[in-house]
Amino acid sequence: MHQATVQLKDVKVLIRGIWTKKKFTEIERGQTFMIEEDGVFKKYIARTEPYWDEEFEAFVVDVMDKNKLRRGIR
Repeated sequence: MHQATVQLKDVKVLIRGIWTKKKFTEIERGQTFMIEEDGVFKKYIARTEPYWDEEFEAFVVDVMDKNKLRRGIR
């Protein structure tokens, strides 16, 4: 399983076809959101709502890479 850590405060979330800026902790399960990694914007789908992880001492969300789903790669 690929695991990546990205420090975020605000993300762009797709709501009814419009990209809206929201706080990371306001992402809901099933929503598409976009983050910038290494100067490139990538789209993800939230598999869970953000939850507090005691081990990492941070909010965590499980995601699916939307670009890989479109190509049929898992």
